[in-house]
Amino acid sequence: MEKRGSIFLFVRVWLDGLRTKRNSRLETQQRKEKAMHQALIRFQELYKRRAIDGFVLGVNSDEETIVRVMYMQDRIPPSRAWFAVSRDGSEIRELSFDVVAELEAPWR
Repeated sequence: MEKRGSIFLFVRVWLDGLRTKRNSRLETQQRKEKAMHQALIRFQELYKRRAIDGFVLGVNSDEETIVRVMYMQDRIPPSRAWFAVSRDGSEIRELSFDVVAELEAPWR
């Protein structure tokens, strides 16, 4: 009987661990999507043009998310703008390329 109880306890602890990991991944994904959406809105406010898409370049600890917004001008490849979005979304600031150069992959 004791062996059966310890197996159930093991399974329960294991399942709780899986749930915690899943919830953490879900929270991170939601945070990235929210940051990207807010950066796209901020881009449209500043540049008065439509963006092609946004992409999360990185999440700096628990403070801010770095988002790249791509938009078309008169050339290919598309132009890019970078934004840092705070965790709660209250602060969105535009970044220069020098700040995000180490995160940005070169164009191929």
